[in-house]
Amino acid sequence: MFKKELQEDAKLEMRNLVLSILSNYASGITKSELTHEEVIENAAKFGKEIISLLLGIIAQLKLENDIKS
Repeated sequence: MFKKELQEDAKLEMRNLVLSILSNYASGITKSELTHEEVIENAAKFGKEIISLLLGIIAQLKLENDIKS
């Protein structure tokens, strides 16, 4: 999906992090269709954890950058 962008970033020696978040992981497991509302509800359940994960990643990157400086 982002292959071209990642290749260009590599030429510029830029680092990248790609995250994929599945909010409808159970889709297709049951015979009933998963509704948009169920996907939104499931995503909301893990919203705080996702934010915490991202803040942790940002803090670690900042720490690594400060050490290199």
